[in-house]
Amino acid sequence: RYHEPYDRLDEAFDYARRAISADPACQLAHYSMAFVNFHRKDRDGCVQSADQVIALNANAPYFVGVAGWLIALTGDWDRGLGIMHESIKRNPFYPDWFNLAPFQYHFFREEYEAALAAAERMILPGLPWDPLARLVTLGRLGHEDRARAVLQQLNREFSDFPSYARKYISRYVFAEEHIEFFYQALLDAGVPKA
Repeated sequence: RYHEPYDRLDEAFDYARRAISADPACQLAHYSMAFVNFHRKDRDGCVQSADQVIALNANAPYFVGVAGWLIALTGDWDRGLGIMHESIKRNPFYPDWFNLAPFQYHFFREEYEAALAAAERMILPGLPWDPLARLVTLGRLGHEDRARAVLQQLNREFSDFPSYARKYISRYVFAEEHIEFFYQALLDAGVPKA
């Protein structure tokens, strides 16, 4: 079931701000602020915090990778993905959710084969993004049988998904036009409108 933790973003922002005030050289504090600003849809604040994460320790591949991931998702795709891919070279054991950024990059450019390749690397048990990415991409590619099987998986694992679909995708899709594009692809693939 979907839970909406975003009503506490102001509190999270305050905690991150206090952590940075206590230790301006704390990479984790700036990492936290980058995430909070991302979810507040504060592009400049997110990128500024992500840049600070990188500046504090460019040799921390996970933190740098997340910083690049956030920069990419806010819309600076080339720079963000470049940073993320450099971090992956240093640590190939990156989390599967990193693939959300290249998936979005290709999907919103209608490069569906490349988007599907990224979606298939995004193995996220318990999170709708795993079937969602495959569903919309298979739908756009016209692979109806495979898309139908993924839609059945989505319905089985997240039966109430249509009731929060748009809100859910808006949490990790930054630009409004991309949210609409993705949501329409979901509807076209058979997810009912709430």
